[in-house]
Amino acid sequence: MSAAAHADATLVTPSLPDALPALIAKTEILKDLVRVVDLGPFKHTVDDGLDLRKAAFECLDTLLDACLHPTKNAGAMTRLGAAAGYLDALTSGLGDQYDVKMVAHAVLVKLCRGDAKRDARERLAALCEPMKKTLTAKLKSDAVKQEIDRNEDLIRSCLRAVVALSALEGAMDDAAFAGLIEKTIGGSDALTASFAAIKAETKAVEKGDV
Repeated sequence: MSAAAHADATLVTPSLPDALPALIAKTEILKDLVRVVDLGPFKHTVDDGLDLRKAAFECLDTLLDACLHPTKNAGAMTRLGAAAGYLDALTSGLGDQYDVKMVAHAVLVKLCRGDAKRDARERLAALCEPMKKTLTAKLKSDAVKQEIDRNEDLIRSCLRAVVALSALEGAMDDAAFAGLIEKTIGGSDALTASFAAIKAETKAVEKGDV
């Protein structure tokens, strides 16, 4: 589907009503594919479904650009009922592992800028919970530089999604979202500074100053 959408969106669009639900089902975490490997002094958890979930989210991202983009195909989200399916997937993806979270954040930003704004506004509480966990997660004291850098990238990615949500009409009327802004982000100087910087950067891009 990704390859076809890249080549010619018309090859995929007619099949979306049937194919999209099946694709979204591939974004779910399957416990049967998660196993623990005993390495002697310690145990390592292996998720054999991670690559498939990441590929599914990347495909959803591609379809959003190629087939469901509001400026290219006005109302497509509404007609296909795709917004609800996307948001169902994001509720899971936002709380998944690093690779999936990064794609999920990008997809959420696009949904907030498209014709799924009302659907996203109605799901704020469900979307906020996994993002709150991402923003407040603590690294181990012995974390190496690569882990620190990845975590910083993940936080910035998450904050970009929060900025996109903050632009939704009435977003601050939602108790969960207001708490995320005022308590989770507002309670940390580092998060507050990063949030303000990303918000300013987003406004500059939208105005064409960057």
